Amino acid sequence: MKEQLARLAQRCREALRGVGERAARWWRRWRGRDRILQPGRTLRLDASAFGGRLSAWPLLPPRRSFELYLPAGAAADTAIPLLVWIHGCRQDAVGFAAGTRIRRHADERGIAVLMPDQTRLANPMRCWNWFDPATADGRGEAAIVLAQVEQVRALQAIDPRRIWIAGLSSGAALAAAVAIHSPQRFGALACHSGLPAGAARNVREARKAMAEGTRRDVAAIGAAARARAGEVHLPMLVIQGMDDATVAPANADALVAQALAVNGAAATGATPPKPDAERRHRFESRTVHEADWLVEGRLAARCLRIDGLGHAWSGGDAAHDYFDAALPEATALILDFFADQGRRQAGRPPDISPKGTGNGH
Repeated sequence: MKEQLARLAQRCREALRGVGERAARWWRRWRGRDRILQPGRTLRLDASAFGGRLSAWPLLPPRRSFELYLPAGAAADTAIPLLVWIHGCRQDAVGFAAGTRIRRHADERGIAVLMPDQTRLANPMRCWNWFDPATADGRGEAAIVLAQVEQVRALQAIDPRRIWIAGLSSGAALAAAVAIHSPQRFGALACHSGLPAGAARNVREARKAMAEGTRRDVAAIGAAARARAGEVHLPMLVIQGMDDATVAPANADALVAQALAVNGAAATGATPPKPDAERRHRFESRTVHEADWLVEGRLAARCLRIDGLGHAWSGGDAAHDYFDAALPEATALILDFFADQGRRQAGRPPDISPKGTGNGH
């Protein structure tokens, strides 16, 4: 009975969201906002959410700015994929876009990119508050990101089957909180050097989880999210540097365990079972250890552990903080993973090597 009521409540929320989206789209078109949607242009926008207040900072307005990049050649009435791209601590949307070279990739692949921007009022180091109880439960800053997604959908035609979300470090932890609690709204999730949804609920616990791994049953959080959303498929890509001294590699295991649970596997705790397939790839000076987990023949989680990589974005522009220039290029790996989920045959994972970025074999 509880599951049926939860699903009914979820359908009601989706119906209300649809009404709100249509009303917002009409309002913006009536005001002529569509005229600013020029392809190849970055827009500075903002959005707020009713459930967006943080538990620790209840007086802070539940509103955040974001950058929206529309790829060259896009048309407002043509449905294109949407990528939510979330920066980490001591970063901002502009620097994260530059370090990951996401605009170039967006133009090549025809993807709109939504880049949330944290404010120092919410966190002095511009970290996302993934450890705040509201955000950990899918409200707080997770709700604000969802509101930003809806605002973009009101401005630009977006393919609802190809809405993807990814982030680095605290941005990856926020991406997990957003997608795990709303798995029916995303086609795939990628976390680079991050932590699972609900890994901590205060600053002290967050520091311990980052240093040692979470002690919470994050798989149970994923299973509860699935019970609310119904039958969902949310494949997750986890990228983790094996020399990361900021976010312990144990958190990659916890992310996989949570991914298995949200996809219907009988996972518990923060430790996944043995993978269904394992491979090694060489990218110039570095080795990538790949592991796949399947649920009912479909890919539920893929983990890429990169030897020699610290707490930094792999294959990025090292002129920016928290980017490592050495291959593999995480941006291409993530986008290849996202694009591939809708077209590959079940149980047949492809080669992870993106074109022109390495010699994986």
